[in-house]
Formats: sequence, structure tokens, C-alpha cells
Amino acid sequence: MVSALAPRIAAVTSRLLDSVRDVGRFDLIEALAHPLPVIVIAELLGIPAADQATFRGWTDAILSIGEQDPQAQLDQATMNRVGAIVRELNGYLLSHIQQRRARPDDGLISRLLAAEVDGSRLDDEEIVGVVGLLLNAGHITTTALLGNAILCLDEHPAAAAERIMKRITDMEPRI
Repeated sequence: MVSALAPRIAAVTSRLLDSVRDVGRFDLIEALAHPLPVIVIAELLGIPAADQATFRGWTDAILSIGEQDPQAQLDQATMNRVGAIVRELNGYLLSHIQQRRARPDDGLISRLLAAEVDGSRLDDEEIVGVVGLLLNAGHITTTALLGNAILCLDEHPAAAAERIMKRITDMEPRI
């Protein structure tokens, strides 16, 4: 499923890099590594293009909490704000799940709706949980991979470029 998205991932990557082409120096994480995974995940889930900016906003707000000191206690205002965002995202996802149930397509949500675990179908809340896990795991790791790969290329351009590119292109999709 992810490998079928390769042309679309390349197109989104080109669009994101084109947006900073004339800037000179830019923050690669902000311009590419951070937005790319959530765009791809949104497309994998079948989130309409018109909703993707809102989807990314919810995701960014939720994931930004993890960037704080993990030992720090979140204050009540932050917990309330994040709770409201999570409820909005979950409400959106539940509506999207209902739409896919009525009109299945070949996307991940429809596949999750058709999936069985121990002879039982996943309920809507379980599907929302899978999506949350995908967003957390897929977004953070991909952002880190892209950032670290570019850092390696920058620090060791001649020695690393060929080996890193071969390794990236030989990777099997893990989703």
C-alpha cells in the first residue's frame, strides 16, 4: 500500500522543496521532514485534500506536547487544550470512518473496517486508536529519519551519499 504511494510521495516532496527553492538557506525539518509524513499519512487514510491543513494542525498540536520535557508535569490548561484537540480529531476520524463504511474505497480506513482480529471486526474506537498510533509512530520516526539522513549527507557528502541513497531506496515499507 505504501509503495503504491511512491509517485505521490515524490510529487509532494518536490512541491515542498519547490516552496523553498529560492529561499537560500532553510530549515529542512520545517520545510520537508516535518510536513511530509503527515501529508502522506493523511493521503494513506483518504483524508480529502481540502481537510489536510486542518488534519495537519491537529496532528502538529498533539505531537508538539511530546517535544516538551517528558519529566515535566503538564498544567491543567495545556491538558484541556490538548484534550479539546484530540476530541476534534477523533470526531473528524469517526465521521470519516462512517463515510468509508458507507462508501468503501481502497484506502487504509476501508481496509481497517474490513479487517478481523480473532474473528471480530475492529470497532470505530479501535480504528481511531490505530490511526493515532500511525500518526505518532509514523510521523516522528519519518521526520527523524529524513533529518538524520540529510545530516549524514551534509557531514560526509562523498563517503555517505551513495550508500545512504541505496539503503533508503532498498528499504521495504514497514506499514
